[in-house]
Amino acid sequence: MKKTFFILIPMSIYILSSCGNAESPPPPTPSDSEKIKLVEESQHPTDNPLDKVSLENFEKLPGVEYRGKVVDKYYWEDELGHNYIIATEYKSANKVELDLESEEWLSNPIIPDYSEICVQSYIVSYGKLQQLYYFCDSTTLPFTTIEYLDKSIETTDIDKDGQIEIYYIYSVIPDRIDPAQVSLIISYKSDKAVITGILPIKEANSHIAFEKNYDDKFINLPIAIQKHAKEKWDRTMQQAIQ
Repeated sequence: MKKTFFILIPMSIYILSSCGNAESPPPPTPSDSEKIKLVEESQHPTDNPLDKVSLENFEKLPGVEYRGKVVDKYYWEDELGHNYIIATEYKSANKVELDLESEEWLSNPIIPDYSEICVQSYIVSYGKLQQLYYFCDSTTLPFTTIEYLDKSIETTDIDKDGQIEIYYIYSVIPDRIDPAQVSLIISYKSDKAVITGILPIKEANSHIAFEKNYDDKFINLPIAIQKHAKEKWDRTMQQAIQ
């Protein structure tokens, strides 16, 4: 299974993509009563409720659908509106979702037979919610999980064209013995570019083995964006061996 990495862009990202063995789209996580309460608490005599949603409550908004656990959120505001990114993880065993925050999971984790990570981008503009970007990667391989790298979401506008580049990192951990396969995703305009490799390995002679691969989309990115992505990758790998 080919692994990939992530980035988002305002209104110009009209790519809805799916990778791996993603299952059918899940129902919204929040209950209907939670959604109604959110809207009621956000209402204003003149403003649309969507304009009052905070980053903390964003995933409960009607129209935002995901499953599993929200592991990271990112927000920025520009002339187009309020922009949100959420990263989620979902794991299941025998088609039953595993509660990643339960005491049972934390004390005695069950090995999942399905693992998934998703990254979505939304914009709230002129009182309307629109999904701009959707990416998922998943695996059903035995003893294998997919995990998002905490706080790895980043946005830039390096070429100053008003279209945001989005970066994020996740890893595929095959069996807790072999090195994790890492992917850095770069979302640029309507393209998704990827850097892939493995977490650095400290060998017996103290030599540290690195691996870094670029896909065809990456080598066609503007040089300044390539440079930024490579620096982000190198920082991440360096932190992994400290």
